Amino acid sequence: MNDVRLPFLEHIGAVVEELSRDRAILSIDIKDYHLQHLGFVHGGVISSAILERNHRGD
Repeated sequence: MNDVRLPFLEHIGAVVEELSRDRAILSIDIKDYHLQHLGFVHGGVISSAILERNHRGD
């Protein structure tokens, strides 16, 4: 992986574990602020990770 910064993913605490042309593995230590009102991970957290990977165009 090159040294491209992903500021929003850093902000939500996502760590890029593996990044290649065919796959991306991210981990996030889920905190209370990642949850929506019913206690599930907010869809914005998940979609942000997906969009960030797709945006890079790899």
